[in-house]
Amino acid sequence: MRTQSTCDGETANLSRGSGPIVGRLARAAVLGTVVVLVAACSSSATPKPASHTKPTGRTGGLRPGSVTTTVPRTTTTSTTSTVPPPPVTAVPVGPTSTGPTVPVGSYANGSTSVPHYVLVVTTSTSSQFDGSVSFVYQDGRTSEVFSFAATPTTSAFPLRASNPTVHATADISGSTVTLPGCQAYLTYSGGNCTFSSG
Repeated sequence: MRTQSTCDGETANLSRGSGPIVGRLARAAVLGTVVVLVAACSSSATPKPASHTKPTGRTGGLRPGSVTTTVPRTTTTSTTSTVPPPPVTAVPVGPTSTGPTVPVGSYANGSTSVPHYVLVVTTSTSSQFDGSVSFVYQDGRTSEVFSFAATPTTSAFPLRASNPTVHATADISGSTVTLPGCQAYLTYSGGNCTFSSG
């Protein structure tokens, strides 16, 4: 590579017209050569760094020569199993109470013309027997001795009396109600412990 000083010396020699060449043609030729040398020296005196061109475009973020692999999507199907409920076992039901009943109403142990007792039945079903026992005076006035509730059975069954001193049982047969041993708590019964509707 020529230096800047060498190029300046050659240009100076040509501009002075050294040599035997004289005339316009020679000067023109010399001037043209000077212009060429100045241009050549200017381009060679200051070397330009090599340019590096960076690629400006991008192709989906992939490098040249790379291989794109598509992984198939896996679909998972969940299966829910339904367990049938266990069979229902029927529990046998025992027989219900079938105690005797009488019609709801009044039952007396004597004639209406004399003092007596009357048993009034307010509830009578196969499982419930409720009512009261009262004394009826000769003039028709009444005085309750006790009320009761009970669960009837086919034989004599206890009465849950409102008076705690009364321990009574009852026996229903047909259309009559018997209170066995009633003279213990029915003072004026005379031992007549059978009550009928008519």
